[in-house]
Amino acid sequence: MVAVQARLTRVAAPTVLVLGPTRELCQQTAETARAIGARVGVTTACVVGGVDYGRQRDAVMRTRAQLLVATPGRLLSLCGETPASSRARQAAGAKPPDTEGEEPACSLAGVALLVLDEADRLLEHPNPHPHPNPDPNPNPDPNPDPNSNPKPEPEPTPTPNPNPTPKRTGCSRWASRRTSRPSAA
Repeated sequence: MVAVQARLTRVAAPTVLVLGPTRELCQQTAETARAIGARVGVTTACVVGGVDYGRQRDAVMRTRAQLLVATPGRLLSLCGETPASSRARQAAGAKPPDTEGEEPACSLAGVALLVLDEADRLLEHPNPHPHPNPDPNPNPDPNPDPNSNPKPEPEPTPTPNPNPTPKRTGCSRWASRRTSRPSAA
């Protein structure tokens, strides 16, 4: 029990986690968070791929930031997991990262607030193991019948209206309503 507590006190345990899809976005977010947080006593750290892992790991453990801005892959590495991107590189023959067997530098157990910056991009799952044959029909018929699968005719392009009517935005009931003030008589 004492050994577990000692190990947990050495790792960073942020209370706010901001995940971003790109290094640049995370760095911009962290810069702004540092400027605001400095005024209220909140420490911020930023961990992203493409930057020296060892230096980031040391900085996170040293500062024990309350607010952590991270890309998903680097965050997984700091938490002791191997991200999908690293597994894909290993499958392609790259050497394993230096983080193998290393104690986690970060625990997410204390996160009270999670922010997904550009969540739509974060939730896209590019396939790290694309199929080697991108052709949708991997076994084409060697003697295709030209009339069995005709190509569709292209859709005609619409001609632009020379006198377009402006589109209304908002609620039409409120857009047409006028406010009148009583006149001073």
